[in-house]
Amino acid sequence: DNKPSTLDAVVTRHIIETLEKADGRIEGIGGAAQMLDINPSTLRKRMRKLGIPYGRLAGRASTL
Repeated sequence: DNKPSTLDAVVTRHIIETLEKADGRIEGIGGAAQMLDINPSTLRKRMRKLGIPYGRLAGRASTL
């Protein structure tokens, strides 16, 4: 099955990889939003839409 990934799947993967490089930080110097050159609130909104946990939710997701 050589079906291409959906745009949401590609964006989700890119955000997660960037968060890993930023050690989970969304904002501030070295944060994922800065790396992606977008506003931190825009990144959080997109993460919520894509179902990517962050903050306290991210910590709980890893223990489930």
